[in-house]
Amino acid sequence: MTQRSGWRPEHTFTTVMLVLIGAFLVAAAVVVVRMIGGAPIDQVAPAGLLIVAAGVVVALGIGAYGRRLRRSQRPEWLETQAWQSGLREKLEQDRKQREEGKGEGPRLKQ
Repeated sequence: MTQRSGWRPEHTFTTVMLVLIGAFLVAAAVVVVRMIGGAPIDQVAPAGLLIVAAGVVVALGIGAYGRRLRRSQRPEWLETQAWQSGLREKLEQDRKQREEGKGEGPRLKQ
């Protein structure tokens, strides 16, 4: 099995959402503080948009890294046809065993 790094790909979505929310909050805070300071909106808006854009770029980078981690940590047997054929063989074997022991207890309908 592949080694897991310190980063967990399951937490990627949470991290991306925190980065996006943080970027929006920081942008809003910058806009409000500069507006209170007397700056006109046409000078304040680009700074807020730049902060949000930087947050989106960072979030996309984290999402791409999480996808790469998920793919690298995926067990090899998920990607092979041998596993699927082994599953079919096991299901067929289980079906044969149930048919041989018809009177041994309750059976699920197929």
